[in-house]
Amino acid sequence: MMFNAMPKRLLSMKAVAAALLVLVLGACSRNEMQQLSIAINPWPGYELLYLAQEQGFFHELGLDVRLVELNSLSDAQRAYMSGQVDGLTSTLVEAVLIQVDSAYPLQVVIPTDYSNGGDVILAQAGITSLTELKGKRVGCEANSLGIHVLYHALRRVGLSLSDVEVVNVGQSQGSEELALGVLDALVTYPPTSIEALKAEGVHKLFTSREAPEEILDVLSIKQSVLERYPALPQQLLAVWQRAYEYTEQHPKQAFAIMAEREQVSVEEFETMFNNEIHVFDKDGALQILRDWSSLTNKLMETCEVLKEINQHNSNCSRVHTMVNREMF
Repeated sequence: MMFNAMPKRLLSMKAVAAALLVLVLGACSRNEMQQLSIAINPWPGYELLYLAQEQGFFHELGLDVRLVELNSLSDAQRAYMSGQVDGLTSTLVEAVLIQVDSAYPLQVVIPTDYSNGGDVILAQAGITSLTELKGKRVGCEANSLGIHVLYHALRRVGLSLSDVEVVNVGQSQGSEELALGVLDALVTYPPTSIEALKAEGVHKLFTSREAPEEILDVLSIKQSVLERYPALPQQLLAVWQRAYEYTEQHPKQAFAIMAEREQVSVEEFETMFNNEIHVFDKDGALQILRDWSSLTNKLMETCEVLKEINQHNSNCSRVHTMVNREMF
C-alpha cells in the first residue's frame, strides 16, 4: 500500500510542535497591547489626538486607544489619580502634581505644544492692569494650571497670591460667574475663554504670550504601562505625526473635525490653533525629549513652585523619573 500511516515518532514530533505553537500564540496574546485609555479635556493643542481617533490613525498604526473626554485639566488629573485611565493630556503642572502625590507614576511621552497666548487672565471692564487685582476675587482651578498662571502673573507686578482672593472654580462655572460679576477676574483657556470674552466688558488682562514657552503641554502615560509595552511611545508619536501631517495637507477638513469637538466655529478654532499655541511635529517633540536635562529642570522648577504655593508638600525628587532618557 502506497500511503502508510505516519510513524509514531513523527506524530510525536508534530504534537510537540503544535503544543509549542499554542504556547507561543498564547504568550503573544498575553503581550498584545490592551486598550489604552487617555483622559483628554478641551484645548486646541490636544485635538490632534481626537483627529487621530476620528480618522482611524490609531487603528492604522496598531493601537487600540480610547479617549476619555472630560471638561477640564482638573477632571483629567482626578481621573488619572483615581486609576480610571492609563494616561492623560495636561500641562507640566498636573503631570508633576500626579507624580509627587499619586500611586501611579507616569512619564512624558509626547510634548504636544506650548501655550502662546491661549492661557489668559480675563477681567471685568474696570480692571485694566494686573496691579488692580489686589483685593479682588480671582477665579481659577486652584489645584491645576490656573493657580500656577496666576502666581506667575502676579509675581511680575510685585504681588503674591495672598494679595488676591483666590476662588477655586471650574472652567464653565467660572465663565458664568465672571459674566455675572461674581468674579472680578478668571484664569482660563480656550474654548472657555472664547465664550467668556463675549460677555460685555470682559477683556484679556494677561496672556501666556507674555511668558513664552512657560506653559508646556504633554501627553503622559502610566509608567507601568510603558514598562509592559516599550514600543508604545514610538507608536503614539507616529500617530501624532500622522495627524499633524493630515492637518497640514487637509486644513479645512481637519479644523472642521477639531472645531466640532471644541464646540467653536472653524474660524475660531483656526485662530486658536495657528496663533495662540505652538503645536509640535514629531521632530519638535523629539527635540524637547532628547534635551532631557532641560526638560527635567523645567519639571523640577514647576515642582518647587507648586510646593512654594502649597499645592503639595512632597519631595520633588520623584520628578526625575518622568523623563526616560532611553525612550527615543
